[in-house]
Amino acid sequence: MSLKVVILGAGGLVGARLSDLFVGVQEACAGSAEPLPLARISLFDLNEPKGLSDAIRADPRVTVRQLVPRGSRSMTSLQPVIGHPP
Repeated sequence: MSLKVVILGAGGLVGARLSDLFVGVQEACAGSAEPLPLARISLFDLNEPKGLSDAIRADPRVTVRQLVPRGSRSMTSLQPVIGHPP
């Protein structure tokens, strides 16, 4: 068994720091007493994350994806996705 981590907002301040944190570890605990190997780290953001460290880009466990909602070419706000009025 292994862990897979998904980080939304990887290009932002908190997401970038979380990404650096997870790239720096090989194992993590998730509800079990035994540490499990960290097999995959998936980073998502609405825009192409530009400030990612070299360590993140070089790690073979990391995939970086840009989120684009179905039926649109780009998006500047999460409001249409989460359905809250401005």
